[in-house]
Amino acid sequence: MRSRPKGPTELLDLVRLRLAVIFSLIALTGCQSIGYFSQAISGQVEILTKAQSIKSLLSAPDSNQELKAKLKKIQVIRDFALQELGLLDNQSFLEYSDLGREFVVWNVFVVPQLSVDPINWCFPFAGCVSYRGYFQEGKANKFAQYNKSLGRDTIVLGVPAYSTLGWFADPVLNTFLHYSDLQLVSLIFHELAHQIVYLPDDTTFNESFAVSVEIEGVNRWLSKYGLPADKEAWINGRIRHKDFLRLFSRTREKLRQLYASSLDDNEKFLEKEKIIVNLKSDYNTLKKKWIGFEGFDFFVSGSVNNATFVPLLTYWEYVPFFNKLLNTERSFQSFLEKTKVLAKMSKEDRETIMKSLISE
Repeated sequence: MRSRPKGPTELLDLVRLRLAVIFSLIALTGCQSIGYFSQAISGQVEILTKAQSIKSLLSAPDSNQELKAKLKKIQVIRDFALQELGLLDNQSFLEYSDLGREFVVWNVFVVPQLSVDPINWCFPFAGCVSYRGYFQEGKANKFAQYNKSLGRDTIVLGVPAYSTLGWFADPVLNTFLHYSDLQLVSLIFHELAHQIVYLPDDTTFNESFAVSVEIEGVNRWLSKYGLPADKEAWINGRIRHKDFLRLFSRTREKLRQLYASSLDDNEKFLEKEKIIVNLKSDYNTLKKKWIGFEGFDFFVSGSVNNATFVPLLTYWEYVPFFNKLLNTERSFQSFLEKTKVLAKMSKEDRETIMKSLISE
């Protein structure tokens, strides 16, 4: 088990050592890349240097009582993840960082105007992913505007948490303390799952796996701790989520077929707008079933474009496969081991197996 450095000097030495390795890999990629990684490194250093021991905060008499209650709950959730799901005990979520802002990073998704396939961005160790993350909202918006000027579709999403994939022990952040208890359960299980299995260059596999762990974890949490109202809220939320994703998946497929058609570009742009208008109309019809729930409004209230579909569907594409795999395995640990075996395969072989099980 890796221990965290106790003092700020040791901490900064660790950060510098690990990030120097990254800089050595990107030094020849040009000034723009250096600038991007500089802000990423500064953002990570801020998180780690602001980290305080949760144990110390809980024992301090002058600590905020509401904060203490949330941190106590998170420790219970963390213990559950380790004991009931066998997730890694690598010191994550044992410290707390207050960043003084609503989100920790802002992710920018970019897609060509006549495609549904995102532009990928490649990084040391993390591999290629379908977004670029910024620790400052202004820089994220600037990057999005730059891509719009190149004729691309973009969307910027604030993110409350992310995983450093075991490079550092991730602290609890103020950015997700406003979540409900059930949302905290989901978030912590999801982020810890990334530290068990992570494939460079396969965002969909990584996120779908983490979502499946999150769902199974919440189901087990509710079986042990859930009140009837919690269980009802979870079931209704899952139904809404499936309905919403089904609508967006159908719409993305219509766009995919349109872009692959023999129509000229002007005709494609016109049809694209019609499809998006129909999406918004269908969403408003679907929403009537939800009796006031507005949790998905963000994705349809503004300018819907090709990039809107990426963060929604990337996270869920292979969840049906992982759910089936969970049901066929005798234990959660054997499910994790099977997933690790899949992760060692070539992407082509892995996708063949996953799509085959989904279609059964």
